[in-house]
Amino acid sequence: MIEYCKRHKEFVGICIVLLIYNIWCLFFRTFIYDEYWTFNQFISNGFVYVYTHYNPSNHMFYSELATLIYAITGNVLFSMRIIPCVCSLVNIFLLYYLCYKFFGKWESLGAVLIYLGNWMVNSKLVMGRGYTLSMTFFFLVIILLYHICHSEKVTKRWYIGFILCSILGIHTLLSFGYYLAIICSVSGIFLFLYHRDRIIPLCISCICCIIGSFLLWMPMLIVQGCENCNYDVSTFFFSDPSTMDKVLHSGLQDVFQNRWILENSGKTIWECCVHIWQTIGNVFPIYPHVSSCLVLIICFLGCCLQKNKQSSLYIRLLIGLSLPITLILMILQGITPYYRIYIYLAVPISLGVASILHFIIDWKYQKVITYACYILFCYFIVSLHYDYFENSYLHDTKFQKITTVIPWKSMKTICSCSKYSFVYLDFYSKIYHKQFKVDIHYPDVLLVYGEKLKDKEWLIPYEKLPWKWAYSAMYCAYRDDYWIVYIRR
Repeated sequence: MIEYCKRHKEFVGICIVLLIYNIWCLFFRTFIYDEYWTFNQFISNGFVYVYTHYNPSNHMFYSELATLIYAITGNVLFSMRIIPCVCSLVNIFLLYYLCYKFFGKWESLGAVLIYLGNWMVNSKLVMGRGYTLSMTFFFLVIILLYHICHSEKVTKRWYIGFILCSILGIHTLLSFGYYLAIICSVSGIFLFLYHRDRIIPLCISCICCIIGSFLLWMPMLIVQGCENCNYDVSTFFFSDPSTMDKVLHSGLQDVFQNRWILENSGKTIWECCVHIWQTIGNVFPIYPHVSSCLVLIICFLGCCLQKNKQSSLYIRLLIGLSLPITLILMILQGITPYYRIYIYLAVPISLGVASILHFIIDWKYQKVITYACYILFCYFIVSLHYDYFENSYLHDTKFQKITTVIPWKSMKTICSCSKYSFVYLDFYSKIYHKQFKVDIHYPDVLLVYGEKLKDKEWLIPYEKLPWKWAYSAMYCAYRDDYWIVYIRR
């Protein structure tokens, strides 16, 4: 272990920097709106509720793990953030391991730094959602399929590992199907060219993934279907076949008839292309069109610059086919998915950079690569700074300040101009074990948008807020550019 750390001391240094950043975020970085909502709607309601109620924002396996940790520790911030903190470290280790299979140390370092500097990744490094966990399963699936494709003798444990990681990945994020479609297509092409006898076992494994995922989701489909149809869950298995079919059909509708998943919203090929172009425009913190062009160049060069041999074909296919397969899936579904699921595109982009660096090293420009890695490290640090100061964390930090002036013990009623504020308020009411009611006439606390948020949607029009009551019986306890808080005297 000590010898490994000495040999890869640069990578160990990056891990230490990321660990320090994660620890700081774990204890000092405030929640964002999505995390508040996840806790309110699912984690605070216990494991059984999380497992039996689906929502696109409920990343089920993540929520189940977080619920168990919360039940043990009772600490909301720790229970929601510890999973992505650990997974982000595991992910860069798996990426480094994968790159080291094909390239050298410096190319692998470059891939890790580009991966961490990617906005789609670093904005979710510690986010209390299932994106980072799903990436862990994606890396594991890539590595397992690499062994299936390249090993002289394939053992059953590779297929079993692939099935388990795929099932848990889908259970975490339904959009993990995008991840699987890409890597299974890449593996299928490789096996068709070199090991056709392994295609059937891989297809059987994919079928097992589908069956296993469906069985794991069955309790949720039954419970939500029964709730939709007003049936008693305890009598489901004693119902007639037509009733069971109706319940399951209702549960499946809840899962799949969603505009972020499989609803046919009639997107044209051009609209799908524009969506992909705009998405990859967010990869680097530069002008969007420049970022999009840079991503395409990286993928093209990363795919083409490698020597045309069997050992590198697997990685070249992954680099070159990820974007086209994603576009094909979007066109077939007729939708443009939520931008956060595209975190998986950070993998082919990172591998593309490693491939380009490897090509440069082949031309004996070792010093250039060393300096390039130093530059990429600076880019990684700057991207973390960019993420913290440019995304929605600032807005949520402002709301957290409000919670310090609200009199939770004495407050019984509240009025707010923002429907989103009630997600925050509900969260803190659970933390402080205090329930409140909404009163639009004589509230104890009044929340109003500040100057920077005045253009947002108002739940109650400005002129209909209880201003007379505020000026006569309340005082301004907090004011900034985002929020104004009035409290009853």
